[in-house]
Amino acid sequence: AIDKGAVKAIVETIPDYVPPEKCIVVEDSLHALRQLGLVRRENVTANIIGVTGSVGKTSVKEMLGAAMGGQKRTHVSKKSHNNHLGVPLTLANMPKDSEIGIFEMGMNNAGEISQLTRQVRPDVSIITTVQNVHLENLGTPDNIAKAKSEIMEGMSRGSSIILNKDNRYYDFMRNIAKERGIWPFSFGMDMHADSHINDIVVSSTRTYVEASILDEVYGIEFDFIGKHHAVNALAVLTAAKLLEMDMERAVYDLENWTPGAGRGEVEFVQ
Repeated sequence: AIDKGAVKAIVETIPDYVPPEKCIVVEDSLHALRQLGLVRRENVTANIIGVTGSVGKTSVKEMLGAAMGGQKRTHVSKKSHNNHLGVPLTLANMPKDSEIGIFEMGMNNAGEISQLTRQVRPDVSIITTVQNVHLENLGTPDNIAKAKSEIMEGMSRGSSIILNKDNRYYDFMRNIAKERGIWPFSFGMDMHADSHINDIVVSSTRTYVEASILDEVYGIEFDFIGKHHAVNALAVLTAAKLLEMDMERAVYDLENWTPGAGRGEVEFVQ
């Protein structure tokens, strides 16, 4: 790290061949990293968005960055930096003048998102869905839903959470939000969702959607294929509207977003 230009290294012991003046010695380097993140969180006025869910976290995080980055100074988690190291590192690296901060939060066990969300303290959160993953650690789908709902433990009363109405745990998570004084908003194919798809056409190269986003209708032509991405885009645009973004610009920028390498790629075979 020093050879690549780092000014200082936070260490528990000074490594051989590293000048001592280049090191900040602490008892617990992970705790120090968390403290750096917390200090930055205390000193920014940005609107913070947290994203979790069994699948779709990284894509939604990237969509949010695309939809908002053209309007606001936006700081986004790199790659899938969503764990006990990646989240405080992303917080610590957030520029002071950021207007939007977007953080992905993952977990393998109960209690992990609880720790991350208390550092991030989101103003708006998205839970993409709850599916049968990490059953080897959590045992049952119900426990997965509880673990994902931990994201609300770091949210204040009056903040907002966006939940997937198509998921069977929607009512469970909505009730937790209401108990905590958090405003729940819904998205999905369900026509009763706050943001839903009225019509969708998936071609071999693009996806066409007529979507109702909190009672306003938008025609959107996405530069990707797949209903799952289109449904997740509803959550992204709901967050944009809650944060009073220019929706026409947000839609335009999202239309030009494409999934990352290995996501949604199509191969034609003979």
